[in-house]
Amino acid sequence: TKSKFKIGSHCIRLKRGEGSTGGSAWYGATLLAEYLNADPELKMAALAAPNWSKFSLSDARTIELGAGLGLTSIITGILGANAVLATDGSTSLIPILQANLETNLSSNQQQFSNVCARHLDWRDLEKVASIAKSFSPNLIIGSDLVYGRDNSFFTSHLYLVAAMAILAKSNKNSLVMYAHTTRFHGDDSSFWRHFDHFFVRTKLHWSPTSRESFYSQNKKRTQIWIAVLRPDVSITTPLNSRRLPSSKFYQKTK
Repeated sequence: TKSKFKIGSHCIRLKRGEGSTGGSAWYGATLLAEYLNADPELKMAALAAPNWSKFSLSDARTIELGAGLGLTSIITGILGANAVLATDGSTSLIPILQANLETNLSSNQQQFSNVCARHLDWRDLEKVASIAKSFSPNLIIGSDLVYGRDNSFFTSHLYLVAAMAILAKSNKNSLVMYAHTTRFHGDDSSFWRHFDHFFVRTKLHWSPTSRESFYSQNKKRTQIWIAVLRPDVSITTPLNSRRLPSSKFYQKTK
């Protein structure tokens, strides 16, 4: 099954997956793609993060966590990002993600050569650290990665924040851009509690003008957050990346 998405003047064609939350393009991905298309110079993001040394998408080394079908990564590639690494934790989605990148970017060899898909389970913190070292992203993006309230998702929240922090720490001028949809009251509380301990975040005050956008249909439950890593956070990689980070994983420098 294929879906079409109109992002500005760009018509994105996506092959859909099955049996996975990543097999569809969620509200957050659509909103984030619309924002990036409307503001490729990231001027609004700079206003939301005044201590961030501004750069535009053309200078961005972008990594997307939980890319799913790749809508946001595709838009960043079309807009001329310096490099884009689209990652997802589902091995079955990677061939679909790669196919979507090829469908929408292969006609422009320069765009396509700067974008690639890769499997990344953010619970594998050693692999996250390896990618952070080799790729050194300055723009970390994600959308609708938090869903649910039970203990298994609490665990996932902690790993997700750990992965974001490792990636952000690898580049001194990094920026996190995350689109989040609030579905159930309190389902995201553990995620934001961890996130706010290590990042300073600000809501991006922007909304698409198109009445046909998913955002309009979603009644503004989806918001984009801009964040930078707190300067007093020191990060060390745990010896066993398959275990939850201990209290010593993140340490505030005294």
